Amino acid sequence: MRRILLALSLSLSLSAVPSYANDDVADFLQLALPATAAGITVITDDYEGLEQFAYALGSTVATTYALKSLVSSERPNGEDEDSFPSGHASVTFSAASFIDRRYGHQWGIPAYVLASYTAYSRYENDHHKAEDVLVGALIGYGFSHLFVDEYSDVQIGAVVSERYSGLSVSYAF
Repeated sequence: MRRILLALSLSLSLSAVPSYANDDVADFLQLALPATAAGITVITDDYEGLEQFAYALGSTVATTYALKSLVSSERPNGEDEDSFPSGHASVTFSAASFIDRRYGHQWGIPAYVLASYTAYSRYENDHHKAEDVLVGALIGYGFSHLFVDEYSDVQIGAVVSERYSGLSVSYAF
């Protein structure tokens, strides 16, 4: 509960900063959330999770940029025609969904708060329309739910060789 309150207070304090600073925070979070997700897998020796995250994030980025090249959508600020879908939203929601799905709500909820802040700031600062960030978030969320399984301390696998076959059970502690 303390983590949730901390994340909410952080998001409220971030909303009080000037809009140009919101851009910097969103740019930072677009890199920091995926780096955090990957870092958690390395720290916990969860290389299966790292592979799942690579599939989820790779699919998210590929889909996002394929859609950007296919759909010409001008940004609200007139900067260019790469508005749809939001890359910031898709990447941060991919990372947040990975963290939530793989490691649970105690880590996922704060990650979702930061991803939501990123998406909202992109909308608020006229980089995207609401549908741009919504579709970006859904792309990231969807691929993480497609590729990512819940982390388990117990791993069970098949062992097959010319001389024997059986099950392998390992427990991480």
